[in-house]
Amino acid sequence: MYLDEDGRLEAWTASGRIAPSGDSVEELLADLNHMREDIDRWAPVEFGSLVVGMALTRTEI
Repeated sequence: MYLDEDGRLEAWTASGRIAPSGDSVEELLADLNHMREDIDRWAPVEFGSLVVGMALTRTEI
């Protein structure tokens, strides 16, 4: 997600070819909020380090 200086959604991804999904605006917003909350709950992992079945590390909030 890319937000503008006012905190509004500017782009969904770096690629304009990937469209957001959802049956309603409310559903999309709920999904976005859930993803933003998850960012704070889990320690970052480099994409190249991801493997099937790996255990992620929770952060302390």
